[in-house]
Amino acid sequence: MVKILMVAPTCFVSGDPHYQTFDGKFYSFQGDCAYVLAQSCEDNTFSVVTRNVKCGLTGVTCTKEITVTLKGNVISLFKDKPTTLNEVEIPEEGYSSSNIMIKRSGIFLSILTKFGLTVQWDLGTRIYVFLKNSWKRKVEGLCGNFDGIMNNDFLSKQKSLEQKPSSFAHSWRVYECPVSDKLDSENYEPCEKNPYRKPWATDMCSIIKHGPVFAKCRASLPNIVIETYYQDCLFDACGCDLGGDCECVCTAISNFHTKCAIYGFPVRWRRQDLCPIQCEYKMVYLECGPANPPTCYDDKSAELFADSPSYCVEGCFCPPGLLLDGGRCVTRDECPCHVDGKIFSPGSIILKKNCMNCTCTKGNLLCVNTTCKKCNKDEFECAPGTCIMKNRVCDGYIDCEEGTDEEDCPTTVTTYTTFMPTGL
Repeated sequence: MVKILMVAPTCFVSGDPHYQTFDGKFYSFQGDCAYVLAQSCEDNTFSVVTRNVKCGLTGVTCTKEITVTLKGNVISLFKDKPTTLNEVEIPEEGYSSSNIMIKRSGIFLSILTKFGLTVQWDLGTRIYVFLKNSWKRKVEGLCGNFDGIMNNDFLSKQKSLEQKPSSFAHSWRVYECPVSDKLDSENYEPCEKNPYRKPWATDMCSIIKHGPVFAKCRASLPNIVIETYYQDCLFDACGCDLGGDCECVCTAISNFHTKCAIYGFPVRWRRQDLCPIQCEYKMVYLECGPANPPTCYDDKSAELFADSPSYCVEGCFCPPGLLLDGGRCVTRDECPCHVDGKIFSPGSIILKKNCMNCTCTKGNLLCVNTTCKKCNKDEFECAPGTCIMKNRVCDGYIDCEEGTDEEDCPTTVTTYTTFMPTGL
């Protein structure tokens, strides 16, 4: 069981979409556009933009796309497409640098940063944004201004305090979209539009409000908070009428479970007949697993991002002693090596520059010096021990790691190379 830490400022979007600001204000909004969920006020340190699309015949919307910009670097998250960083596809094992990490954590895809921001997405319609207290009064957007006062959270982009969620939220759209409050959630009840769904919705959502599963959690929460989560569940169960209604209900219940986990009451609420999760490849289900599980790819990341604001998450995890590698659990001895965007299996021998002979061992390269190979007369020496054919010199393509084959060429040529994201 993961130790529950002191509650950090949390903003979320869930279902058709329901919001909670950093200061704890709840509201719902059915806009069909892209909106600034949260961003730093005075610089370009970060922004989180979400796009809502219609997901019900009655016009309700759900969040399906997320764009996270970190100091000019753009991470794009899509429901049915690979995650990209600066339009470069992120491999299944994730991405890690000294300032950012992108990885799977249970049912979530997590983005952790060194500057106090964590974003979690369940690959569906639920997003969590966690901030360190150092960001207090330094953010804006649909998540509010994070000043500890919920009554002024509806501060528009134009710095006016709005009364209606729709007026506030529309001010944070990132491009022009039709503005309509006909689905303003304060006056809209999908269970009245779809009365035939209400008995099923009431039965499915009752676990939030009644019964022993969440009893300890309910005892620690104000009744108004419990009622808000229950009503959100009914709203989604009745409003999600284009298929996927079970997914909408499961998301609503799981959202309440996350609230309980944050306050120290994670429970095993899923059953075979209620939102089951099937774990494969030696994985086991945990209702409260680590937000930053150990993997072969980022063995040291747990230490680097130990102070990132986040909580335990539910989902499938590797049991103790095994590491996650591309969706499967392996021992440390079975971990491959990641070198310059390529994957080498354990035991592979790799010749590095400067005549280093390296062997992939437990996910790391163990290198020893070797005698440098001498280039033949028809070869060009890129670096000691590394040769290419002379006809590849000054051909417009960089073949040597340092690019020396395209230096001092007699004529101007166009060179081609691949640039990895920088600044993270």
